[in-house]
Amino acid sequence: MAGGETARALPVRAVRRVLRAIPHAREVRLLGCGHVPMDDDPRAVAHTILSTCLSGAAPRAVAPAPAPAAA
Repeated sequence: MAGGETARALPVRAVRRVLRAIPHAREVRLLGCGHVPMDDDPRAVAHTILSTCLSGAAPRAVAPAPAPAAA
């Protein structure tokens, strides 16, 4: 379950309930993101999705991804 670190859409107790109900679930806080992390930091969201798919486990927190170098 991933969300922006400043998002308040779900109460903490609801998140904990979801994490207990889903085997192997993890909470991921996207640092510097709010309620719509895809707008705040699309690279961090993409990185989290890819990391989760490739490893089977999401990291606890993901720092914003660095911007690509200028060409």
